[in-house]
Amino acid sequence: MNTRRCVAILACVLLAATGASAAEAEAIIARARAHLGTEAALDSVKSLQFSGTIAEGEETRGTIVITLKKPFQQRIERTIGDEREVTALDDFDGWTRSENLKDVDDWSLTLLTREHIRRLQANNVENLNFFKGAERRGGTIELRGDAVIDGVDCAKVAFVHGQGIEFVRFVDKATGRLVMTETENGGQIRERGEQFVSGIRFPTSLESTLEGRTVVITFESIVVNGDYPDSMFEVPSVMPVP
Repeated sequence: MNTRRCVAILACVLLAATGASAAEAEAIIARARAHLGTEAALDSVKSLQFSGTIAEGEETRGTIVITLKKPFQQRIERTIGDEREVTALDDFDGWTRSENLKDVDDWSLTLLTREHIRRLQANNVENLNFFKGAERRGGTIELRGDAVIDGVDCAKVAFVHGQGIEFVRFVDKATGRLVMTETENGGQIRERGEQFVSGIRFPTSLESTLEGRTVVITFESIVVNGDYPDSMFEVPSVMPVP
């Protein structure tokens, strides 16, 4: 067999394997989306707001409100004791404002780096599109084999956004349930419990573990398609908010 023919056959085998992997990945994603809700319900989501508590170990440390709006607006407000921190994304602008609730003059405003902004944008895509959207930004979806997580047979699917940003999802092969998410920095996120809002299945809490530290966010309220003004996400003026 000549070399040219060998190369042609090898190319055909690789293409077939790639096509099979793509088809399998699409089937897994379809199963994962179906586990969450109907296509109509998922595609109708324009904004989400999660409100709840933050706990570490047995101690409830504070509260958190996460607001996400398509395409690239996000606001995370954490309050722990007398300290409040707001991190927000407004398209290609990002900022963090920290303040002492007992002293209106004790505050600071920081603009986010390009890397941080890209990560927040990727977070928006992941949270508002339900296993879709990475490819619309030039990213890829890669099937990376199988794994057993918490005793569950899972498909390992990576949602790669570029610039070193990726979310590796471990999806129950039988049900489509998301068992765990792994981020590129080694963090692991597990969803616990379930609640239904506007026909969509959401967790009751998120358990995040990084470098041996585990933080649990318990959701007390989830709002689908609430109305959030653009001013919530805009970079604030340098004057403190009363």
